[in-house]
Amino acid sequence: MSASANLGVESTTATRQPWASFHFLGTVDVQAALALQSRLVYEAGGRDDDRLEVLFVEHPEAITLGRAGSRAHVRLSDAQLAREQLGIHWVGRGGGAVLHQRGQLAIYPIVPLQRRGWSVGEYLARFRSGMSAALAELRVRVADTSDRPGLWGRTGQLVSFGIGVRNWITLHGAWLNVDVPPRWLQKVDACGQTGAAPGRPWAVSSLLAERQGPVTMTNVRSTLVAALAAAFDCPRHHVHSGHPLFRPALRDARV
Repeated sequence: MSASANLGVESTTATRQPWASFHFLGTVDVQAALALQSRLVYEAGGRDDDRLEVLFVEHPEAITLGRAGSRAHVRLSDAQLAREQLGIHWVGRGGGAVLHQRGQLAIYPIVPLQRRGWSVGEYLARFRSGMSAALAELRVRVADTSDRPGLWGRTGQLVSFGIGVRNWITLHGAWLNVDVPPRWLQKVDACGQTGAAPGRPWAVSSLLAERQGPVTMTNVRSTLVAALAAAFDCPRHHVHSGHPLFRPALRDARV
């Protein structure tokens, strides 16, 4: 079933306005999520509308490395990786090392930049603005950390970004640590560097640690839908459980 939320007055003009579909997919293997994104980019390239699609996913345990990442940014030996059953995946996106785990929410927007008239820089600015607005709504103050990637609170990095662009359509996106177990948070270097300056710990943190109180994935997702719809200038948007192009057999697969 799908739940829908339409904002604004329906009219002939409104139906030509950009709109967004948000899809809650549950737990999905990293490779399956990449395959779905590639399919959606292909489908978006064949349409002439301004529809955006945003996937909300949790991944089983895995590590991805973007173009700025290297094996040195993973703080685990090969033996430890094998013991933890952690796979490393090199992916075609920006950013460095990201450790994925249940309790982390992956946000993957599929946005046709040319049809929206956006540069990659404007898209990134809108994306960051939407994520920041959602954190503010969740009573988390984003720190001014222009010297470090992602979005940071007082306890560390809460959001990491890593986008890709294929034929002027975006894929990959951002990862928000909601309630990731603390023992997982320091397994990769948050800033793509092998060490921090003295007195400047570059730790990875979570909303649970930042708020020091309960936080639910349901509330986080609904807050992000509203904030990203506004940031992407899509007053009309729909929320769905699942996606028609996603095969359920790929869900919950191990990496």
